[in-house]
Amino acid sequence: RLERRRAQPVAQPVAACQPPPSSATMVRSYFRYTEEAAWAVAVSGGARIAASADGRSILTPMLESVGVWPLRGGGTERRMRPRPTVAATASETTALQLSPDGEAVAVGYSDGTVRLWPVAGREPLLEEERVALSGHRSAVLCLAFAPDGSQLASGGADTLVVLWDVVAEAGVCKLRGHRGPVTGVAMIASLGALASVSKDGTLRLWDLHTQHCVQTCASPAGELWSVDMDESAGRLLTGGAGGELLLWTIAKAEVAGSAGGESGAADGATEEATPVGVDPLWMAAHATLRGSIATTSSAKVAQISCSADGGIVGVLYGDRTMGLWRARDGGERLKRA
Repeated sequence: RLERRRAQPVAQPVAACQPPPSSATMVRSYFRYTEEAAWAVAVSGGARIAASADGRSILTPMLESVGVWPLRGGGTERRMRPRPTVAATASETTALQLSPDGEAVAVGYSDGTVRLWPVAGREPLLEEERVALSGHRSAVLCLAFAPDGSQLASGGADTLVVLWDVVAEAGVCKLRGHRGPVTGVAMIASLGALASVSKDGTLRLWDLHTQHCVQTCASPAGELWSVDMDESAGRLLTGGAGGELLLWTIAKAEVAGSAGGESGAADGATEEATPVGVDPLWMAAHATLRGSIATTSSAKVAQISCSADGGIVGVLYGDRTMGLWRARDGGERLKRA
């Protein structure tokens, strides 16, 4: 017999209306998940790559490690990785620079440390660096060696430029003045100076003897991302936003004159151009803008690299394109004319 029955409602507790979780609560929930391991990493985007002195291998950033890869064959020859500690988590590689003699590599990390590693060796995994230097409060963004390898300059996201003594394995000084992250540094050994660029849009020249800023130049693009020095020709190149590539000449100029004389120097002034009757008290590096170089990309100039003889200039853009320029002397220009 079929009977038609009406469904009886089931009594349930009435829950109080709860507001949806806030975005901050949702973000904090992801903090429970941390990276445990990574596989098959060849290059991470934290720093640029470098070629060994003999040209047989390249060095690449691999998250918290640096890998040495042979140009012929597969796999890595070595990996340089800081030994993990209980108190600190692994820091990602953010800057990489090979020493002029090719025997050491300076590596900057996201925790603000700079470590020097020996390049030569047979150990497949190296966890003991030559020295660890601490001077930045946040990530190290750029590095540059002096031509003789005795000094190292580092620029960080904390707006500081730090000069290191590689031989003594200690810091020399901290240079303060930038108002944004320091994105590029270049040593000018012949003039005892250092050039630095920043996202604040300024090029600063520092006198390493007095440890002071002697000149500040503003970029029309508003941001500067890279710098390199060609000491053989006495010229400096800076790269900025929108594909801006500026050419500067660097020479010694009078920064301060004697009492009663004129102080400062005009653009392009050199030691021989000192006015009569004025005794120079302070001669330092001075930059003069010569013009801009037309580029084919509107992306930022992420990296500039001049060849050893200054004849070739390589430029890497933020859109993953690259340009090569060849510098011509006066005789070549006359022939083309």
